Amino acid sequence: TYRHIASQLVAYKDTLLAVFINNYNEPSIDKYFLERVRILKSYNLKPALLSNATGLTPKVVDDLIEMGGLLYMTINLSTIDHQLYAETRGRNHLRQVLKNLEYMKSLLVADTMNIVVIGDDDNLHRQNYEAIQARFMGSRFQVNYAVAMDRASYLTTGQFPNSKIKWL
Repeated sequence: TYRHIASQLVAYKDTLLAVFINNYNEPSIDKYFLERVRILKSYNLKPALLSNATGLTPKVVDDLIEMGGLLYMTINLSTIDHQLYAETRGRNHLRQVLKNLEYMKSLLVADTMNIVVIGDDDNLHRQNYEAIQARFMGSRFQVNYAVAMDRASYLTTGQFPNSKIKWL
């Protein structure tokens, strides 16, 4: 169980900067998300989150703050253009994402609050970054520019490693 895993991490607590609450899907929509944060905090482990913010509703954010917040949170937001968001994500839940981000932008949800704008390092990427940076200027969010990296070298976009990674 998650509690059992967290209990095993306690022995390494002094060597851990944070414990990321991530899996193969969006962690904030997992029905056990808040319970997992509580479990980590009950062992004095520092929870961290990488998210697209779809499930970070005002209620979830309020619950996180009531628990003492996260150590670290990064939101992946590539654009605030609804059409482009739908094209690149396959679904258009940008309205909900922006509503969630607007709610939390002045709240201490995490000690470090980032929005990362990942793209291909082209004009569109720079325009998206500037628009997102302008929208969240003066908030608790630090907006960061990041170039997509295809470490497996299977895609035709973004940066690529100098050579294929054979072992992790």
